[in-house]
Amino acid sequence: MREMSELHSIEKVERFIDKHQQSFLYISRTNCSVCHVLLPQVKEMISNYPAIELAHVNAGDLEEIAGHLSIFTVPVLLLYVEGKEIIREARSVQMEQLNHKIRKIYEMYTYTLEGVLTMYTGILLYPRFSEYELSVLLSILKQGRKRIVFIGLDREVVKSEAGLTCTPDVRVEEVDAEALDSIVLPGVEDFQHLDSHSILISFLEKFRDKKVWIGAICSAPYLLAMSGLLDGRKYTTGLTVDQRTFLDSFNKATFIDKPVVVDGTVITAKGAHFIEFAIEFGEALDLEFDSNWYKH
Repeated sequence: MREMSELHSIEKVERFIDKHQQSFLYISRTNCSVCHVLLPQVKEMISNYPAIELAHVNAGDLEEIAGHLSIFTVPVLLLYVEGKEIIREARSVQMEQLNHKIRKIYEMYTYTLEGVLTMYTGILLYPRFSEYELSVLLSILKQGRKRIVFIGLDREVVKSEAGLTCTPDVRVEEVDAEALDSIVLPGVEDFQHLDSHSILISFLEKFRDKKVWIGAICSAPYLLAMSGLLDGRKYTTGLTVDQRTFLDSFNKATFIDKPVVVDGTVITAKGAHFIEFAIEFGEALDLEFDSNWYKH
């Protein structure tokens, strides 16, 4: 079972977090029965991730830890990547769900033995996204054995326009952009809640000068336009002329009235053509899949 460092001062806690690329803190108290039950499970789980360093803090011996890390109960489980808190779980911890979250982040930040970073397709999930526009695309990515990470704007569960409940793997702030070779933005029933969304814009701006395939369908090209990713590019969208004019983010001269438009590494499509969009995206990634599965 995994060995665990004991940290007895705030300075040692800070040094531990700063020293290691990936670090995990387990904070407990001596008189906490839940803490004692959970600890062996934590050690066993972290033993599957050799690049994660594990340490324990007894909040009873180091009372300052409560104020320093905003600890209001125990046990508290914290995962840090490059000094930044990525995961926080407290008291009632679902180990299977926690392990799933850690595995996704671990794979994104950890190099293989050959020194090659595993590349992912990032799927953006935001409230009221159109799930049907992702249906064929997800099937093609699965056929092509492409690794996928579902990215949320926050820690909340996301509901699609039809009420499908989804739990993102990571938040946009937690994503290593270098581990993504492609991203997909589904359309959204009502994107008022995404208009000028600073966190989303900051995330998308990371890909402005990167050679990353970007797919946006139906209304989602607006999210690219507001982030500057459509500047100088031909595009299509499911939004009407009046809607595009009202939003005042689109270049009228570069709009192409076609089902799917590819310009450089940006693929845009109208929502009704989600099958063609998915096939185009899969071919752009050079995936092996049978497109006949999706043809009438």
